[in-house]
Amino acid sequence: QLRSFDFSADTRRMTVIVREENSSGEVQTDSVWILVKGAPDVVASLCSGTVPAGYDEVVTGYGSEGLRVIGCAARKLSWEDYVALPRDRSAIEGTLELAGLLILENPIRMESSHTIGVLARAGIRSVMITGDHPLTAAAVARQAGILSTETAYIGILREKQVFWELLPKAPYLREVVNDSHTINIDTSESESENRKAKDLMANAEMISSEEVLKIGAGACGVLVVTGELFGHLAKEEDGEGLQKILPLIGVFARMSPEQKRGAVEGYQRMGRVVAMTGDGSNDASALKAAHVGLSLASQADASIAAPFSTKLPSPATIVHLLREGRASLSTAFHTFKYIAMYSIIQSSSLIILYLVSSGLGDYQFLTIDLFLIMPLALFLGRTSAAKELTKTRPTGGLITSAVLGSVIGQSLLQITFQLLAFVLVRLQPWYVPGTGGDPEYNTFTYETCALFYISLFQYLATSWSTSVSDPYRLPLRTNKLMCLALIIMSISSASLVIMPSSWVHNILGLNQLPSIWFRIGLLLMAGINTFATWALEKGFASGVLSVQRLARGKETLGWFLDESMSAARAFYRLSEPLN
Repeated sequence: QLRSFDFSADTRRMTVIVREENSSGEVQTDSVWILVKGAPDVVASLCSGTVPAGYDEVVTGYGSEGLRVIGCAARKLSWEDYVALPRDRSAIEGTLELAGLLILENPIRMESSHTIGVLARAGIRSVMITGDHPLTAAAVARQAGILSTETAYIGILREKQVFWELLPKAPYLREVVNDSHTINIDTSESESENRKAKDLMANAEMISSEEVLKIGAGACGVLVVTGELFGHLAKEEDGEGLQKILPLIGVFARMSPEQKRGAVEGYQRMGRVVAMTGDGSNDASALKAAHVGLSLASQADASIAAPFSTKLPSPATIVHLLREGRASLSTAFHTFKYIAMYSIIQSSSLIILYLVSSGLGDYQFLTIDLFLIMPLALFLGRTSAAKELTKTRPTGGLITSAVLGSVIGQSLLQITFQLLAFVLVRLQPWYVPGTGGDPEYNTFTYETCALFYISLFQYLATSWSTSVSDPYRLPLRTNKLMCLALIIMSISSASLVIMPSSWVHNILGLNQLPSIWFRIGLLLMAGINTFATWALEKGFASGVLSVQRLARGKETLGWFLDESMSAARAFYRLSEPLN
């Protein structure tokens, strides 16, 4: 090899210069080959007089079947002629001879179609962004369910005017060449076949941009946009033309790295949350610009720019990332609510006890913090992500009606039961004011014992209610450690109430309640408190989900848009704007 010009998104071709070898493997210095491969239209533009009739139709036909078409050209020179050539690329690649077309089939991965279906059921629409030929990309997108199989249009730029040409529903290549998969392009191909192919393209339905906007967005995209058209629309009226049709685009083709980034930023300007997957260095800029970037190649340049990377080169990883992300966000907010409720329950107990110059003792605080709160807080986050991706998503902020409403409702419920226990114990015939302790802060009272008992179950109830299954996490029963901790703590707390031990009460500084029936009643009240806590949290969560579903339905009546995926390169939108 004497010299090479690497492939780039701008030139869309690659060139190498080599010396010819004889049958013995020796290099012949008098023969030099210039070999070029690249986009068929680019290669054809470098060939003078050797492009056969019907070339464009054959390229279009195979591209519409989802096949990758690569143009190949060559030029043979003597060593003296090569030495005399100017060193610039345009002179070296001039006057090439077309060698033929290389047809590659890259079948869509099975998991790609499944992944796109999962995203669609979750209300996330996929849009393909690629550097491939627009017809190849459109055919693959139709197979994957990204582009409408019924009515789809490809953008045509003519004299700075944008028109939209109807894509054929079925490939027409078999009407252009014979039934075999061997491509034989030469000037002897019949003129009638060429005219037939041209007529199919010429008679395709053409509509204006105004008519396209009347189509409306559906479950699949209806437009195919090339990089050239994308650049034109981005400059036209400060990008307003592009913003209008973004909801309708299903495929971006022949896109450069800068244009991929521009597409991501275009959706972001519309208030969409954008996630992108990519596996090459040409995706790095867009991966960095997206809200969520996932590199499908852990060793490539894309993995440096993307915040997430995977060793599994499969688009299905985006679903796993979404499930884990939603579960993490849901767990974080549930943990926050649990810690908030722990503080509120303990504070309300102290405030009520201060009314009778009482409070909780040091060992009571230690028991609550060390043996209840800490283990439950640690195990709360061990519930795995849900297996299914739903249309709803967790709330995006702490100061929201979903979080504050739940905390306020639970607080009022727990305080109500604490006041009830406080009043009931003072109404008992055996009740006497606390004695034997500090008159200004006496923990050895019946009120302290009753509120300590009821608060133990309130801590357990709030941890259980915040662990109820939601659309983003698996049911609580799958969290074995959490279930074990709740069972052990519930049994221990019930035993402390029903079968009190004198030495335990002395250590904790509790004045033992003398009536077994009152203690049983207190235990039943704790059970009712637990059920009410669970019902309130469950009902509130169901109400929030219903509101989200209603909002999602109203949004669907207008339009909703996500982003893209093909078998290799893609980007996605995650349902809704960030809060």
